[in-house]
Amino acid sequence: SPLLSEKKREAFEGYYLSDLSLSEIAQDTGTSRQAVRDLISRTCAELREYEEKLGLLSKRKELAELCRKAESLFLGR
Repeated sequence: SPLLSEKKREAFEGYYLSDLSLSEIAQDTGTSRQAVRDLISRTCAELREYEEKLGLLSKRKELAELCRKAESLFLGR
């Protein structure tokens, strides 16, 4: 979230985390539904680009797998 502007973050979180409609977000922000749709679309593209460059999802999966292995060794499974 620190990588996004406040406006992008709020629209993205409203749509994906709070399950708000584009119309609801538009009303809250004083913009059009199309402007919100475009903003969310650009935000998704920006987040995909960050993920391609940083690879955080794959690193998180690797870390989770290492934790599972360590836990099974520790617990003797």
